[in-house]
Amino acid sequence: MPLVYVKPFAYSWPHLRQASSLPLLAGQGRFTRTFNTTAAHLLRETARYATLKPRALVRVAAENGVRPARRTIDAMDGDLNLVASIRLRPYLLPPHYRWVGPIYARLGHELPAEVPTLVEKARKRRRPVVYFAMGSSANREIVLGVLHELSRLPVTVLAPVSRYLGPQDHAGLGEHVHVFELLPAHLLGDLIDASVIHGGEGTVQTAAISGRPFVGIGLQVEQRWNVDECVRFGNAVGLTPGQAHGEPLRRAFEAVLHDPALRARARELRRLLSGIDGAQNAADHVHALITSA
Repeated sequence: MPLVYVKPFAYSWPHLRQASSLPLLAGQGRFTRTFNTTAAHLLRETARYATLKPRALVRVAAENGVRPARRTIDAMDGDLNLVASIRLRPYLLPPHYRWVGPIYARLGHELPAEVPTLVEKARKRRRPVVYFAMGSSANREIVLGVLHELSRLPVTVLAPVSRYLGPQDHAGLGEHVHVFELLPAHLLGDLIDASVIHGGEGTVQTAAISGRPFVGIGLQVEQRWNVDECVRFGNAVGLTPGQAHGEPLRRAFEAVLHDPALRARARELRRLLSGIDGAQNAADHVHALITSA
């Protein structure tokens, strides 16, 4: 029975084989460049030869008469691997990989009734609307820090981050910061002017489809890579968690809200992604695999 794996490109074996640098350290200094380049080489060589696998995988394979893949990296592959990522550079894929394009959440929720009203009020007051989300990998400290910085700017904030906040936190955020439990982000594209996000694959894809630039605060290595790809394309500004406050954060906000080059590249990326249905492409590949067996 073939295994189909829908997966991100970041830190897959094709990525590691072609990556000349990994964004483990932030910055552009000589030490940072050397460290990140060396890290890419070491991780690639480790993946090339490592054979360590979880004990449970080996045990279940033995119980079912299956010989597991020799290398660890091969044990993390399927017979068919469908890459659900934005392709911003001409990366090559082996024969058992296929690019299918973005697959991101389209929640079956309507926008809360107050959101269009909040946006309309912001437009009348010429206040840009900023979407702020940090997924499930953030912490209360960084969420509060970014919210307080946003509250000092002439913007209206829509933030589905209530899971990180206590009742005592809301009072200090100001009248233009609106916190929600959950928002269907794919419905906000035409309502917002920019986003501040954590760099998760689906969150970055949703921001790219919106055609609006974003500030990316990568909290984990694959999130930093996702953000860096967009920074290189020109539709995002990347920050480390340590930079997500004060002047660096304010400069990043100013850039995504007012830099014409960033905003033009964000619109260009939306154009490039228009018409790509990653979920349908993945289903088509699965169907072809089944019918050819």
